Amino acid sequence: MNLKLILLIICGAFWSITYIAVARKGLKDKTYAMPFLALSLNFSWEVYNTIQGYLFAGFHISTKINIVWTLLDMLILYTYFKYGNKELGKDKKTFYLYSISILLLSFCLQHYIGYKLGLIQGAVYAGFWINLLMSILFIRLFYKRSNLEGQSLLIASAKCIGTLAITILVGVLGINRLGGKIDSIMYIGFITFIIDFYYVYLVGKSLKTKN
Repeated sequence: MNLKLILLIICGAFWSITYIAVARKGLKDKTYAMPFLALSLNFSWEVYNTIQGYLFAGFHISTKINIVWTLLDMLILYTYFKYGNKELGKDKKTFYLYSISILLLSFCLQHYIGYKLGLIQGAVYAGFWINLLMSILFIRLFYKRSNLEGQSLLIASAKCIGTLAITILVGVLGINRLGGKIDSIMYIGFITFIIDFYYVYLVGKSLKTKN
């Protein structure tokens, strides 16, 4: 097993742990545990690239990982639709209209990026930008809420490790199908990792203060 495959498996495993922890925390705390804009973009990315990836490469390991992520994101979406409006405070009709509109726009954006950049390049760039946005929105969620409701050290740490693994794989070592390492992806990835690490620090510090 080569290093690139190991990094891909680490990324797949730790982001899967992140999604499981997000869904579990959301169900436990009766809230949504992933900011909805990030969730919507992430879900549309996974569905789009699972379908396109299967059509392009069959059941490649990346396609199998995307299938797992899609199923886990569906569970996270369930927690959002079940508990999200408690925090947002909209009437039911407006809440569903707003949420479904964001989801539809997210799918349109994924299709546009895939059309403009191609399947592989589009998936990589969209995925890294979505991950960066998610990291920023997790920190916003931390400051928005007066407690750690919907947040945990496991979520923060697992996402951070997953981010580091995929950044090294794509931005440092490089993937042949992408023409080798991509400097811009390396920069985006390491900025995201720094933000993730800061989020780990914030959650850890809050837990120590709480105890």
